[in-house]
Amino acid sequence: MKSESDDDSLMVMTIIDDSSTDDLSSQKPAPESSPRILTPVSSHETVSASTTSPQLKVDNEENPAVQEEESATVSISEAPKAERVENVLDGFDGPKVRRYLLTEDHNFTILNNDKPQGRLSKYLVSKDVLSVSSPVLRSLIKPSTRNQTAQAQEQGCENVNAPPTAIMRTDNILQLEHDEYSLYRILKIIHFHSTVDRLHNLSFKAWKDLTVLAETYQWTRALQPWKSIWIANHRASFLLPGYEDWLYLSKVYGRESDYEVDVLITTLSLHCHFDGTRISRYDSTQRSTKVLNTKLWPEERKARILSLRESKIEHMLSCLEALELMLGSQGDSELGRKLCDSGNSNTCRALAYGSLLQSIRASELDPEFSEWEGSVAELHEQIESLTFSTLGIVIKEHKCVIQGLKKSLSSCLTSFELLDLQSRYDEIILRASSL
Repeated sequence: MKSESDDDSLMVMTIIDDSSTDDLSSQKPAPESSPRILTPVSSHETVSASTTSPQLKVDNEENPAVQEEESATVSISEAPKAERVENVLDGFDGPKVRRYLLTEDHNFTILNNDKPQGRLSKYLVSKDVLSVSSPVLRSLIKPSTRNQTAQAQEQGCENVNAPPTAIMRTDNILQLEHDEYSLYRILKIIHFHSTVDRLHNLSFKAWKDLTVLAETYQWTRALQPWKSIWIANHRASFLLPGYEDWLYLSKVYGRESDYEVDVLITTLSLHCHFDGTRISRYDSTQRSTKVLNTKLWPEERKARILSLRESKIEHMLSCLEALELMLGSQGDSELGRKLCDSGNSNTCRALAYGSLLQSIRASELDPEFSEWEGSVAELHEQIESLTFSTLGIVIKEHKCVIQGLKKSLSSCLTSFELLDLQSRYDEIILRASSL
């Protein structure tokens, strides 16, 4: 898989140009004895590209440790507007701070603290571009529009609440706390940066993180021209483990991009565990289970997944219960005679019933069939693994309907249109009788 940061030809203030690197995360420190000589821009200090801080991680974005993390910002906060602080460049004025030049006509600075990765960065941007592109930032950096913003909020026209971590240090300096790569990417897009075309090959996680940040500052319109490219790149993988947040992305990008959403919901309903609080996904190929972060999932889609899962589990347990009731019926009843009409019908039925109960107890199934926290797929495997015997194991010539019940049960387990115990009961007998 291509690194998430491969698109980022980072124009660092110290400077790393497009011809020397495509990726900030790929920069390797040069030996201290032979530092690289770099040309400074404007009056900013010159810093060797090899200078890195112990706290300034330079992991590749595809690093597994990074891949597992969820975006730190998932929604626009309802917190009050951030206050200005006295110490303007506190912590952001050292040589270890990465500097990005987004436009030669910069008149505004964004200071960013990527806390999960321990990275400090500084972005030289256009104040007007920020104000025009983001209502949220406009409410922070344009004092003259704040009264208009407040009125718009009162009228319900626009939600412009900024995250509590967005702090105006001066009229031209804003401090944020976001993923460094995502912030750089969105700033490249809104500034029509010369290397923006390198965003074509974003990984799925990078796309998700970028979208979360865009939603936070109402930048999603800026991403709309890119959606068809990113959807085409990842469309074949939407049903695979690791792509569950397509439930979120497809909602953000609208109906035109709802490709595979219904199929993904059905797939998750078959492969998800639920313990009453957390949702996990069972990977049948790896025989492993992973807890999913569902914070970004639209609530209605999450509820639909759990509802489908519950109904399928109820159906399968009901099918097994119907089989148990059949084999536990009285031998001299109409059903008993239908199951086995030989002279040894009671013995055959009792043998089948007893061996079924023994198999259930040896499995992971609840003998009462009252609950199941695993996935529908795992429940199906458990029920399919159950066994029971008839007189056919000792009398080769013995034939009866009971011998076909196992195959009949297998067919009924996936016949989700059977809505109640009686219909499942009747269907199992009917199918077994026709075998």
